[in-house]
Amino acid sequence: MIQTADGKRHHTPDERAKQSAAQKGKSLTPEHRAKLSVANKGKKRTPEARAKMSASHKGKSLTPEHRAKISASNRISHNHPDVRAKKSVAATGRTHTDQVRLKISIANKGQRSWNKGRTGIYSEEMRKRKIGRAHV
Repeated sequence: MIQTADGKRHHTPDERAKQSAAQKGKSLTPEHRAKLSVANKGKKRTPEARAKMSASHKGKSLTPEHRAKISASNRISHNHPDVRAKKSVAATGRTHTDQVRLKISIANKGQRSWNKGRTGIYSEEMRKRKIGRAHV
């Protein structure tokens, strides 16, 4: 142990290396992991802690396999009916500002219309409703 000028005690680098080596290869039981999860849920982090966590992850690149797993997981969770309903409620009543509408317009200039050249995309019932609305 080392004692610093402010009276705090710290482990020496050798002690830290020894402790690290002792923990290598050990895995937590599912029960222990569940307890840790519950203990950390809702914990508020200070802005400094959040900045440090963010900085530690900057520049890391994920393997293609890891990216594929994340993508598959997101595809499943984002299409869950509960999640879709929450997103719908959150977006209800929101409108794009004129500036954003202009940006979208510029981005879409020169793009081919999504239904250009496609046939059979609307059911017969839908076509009748669309035609009925157009003639009102």
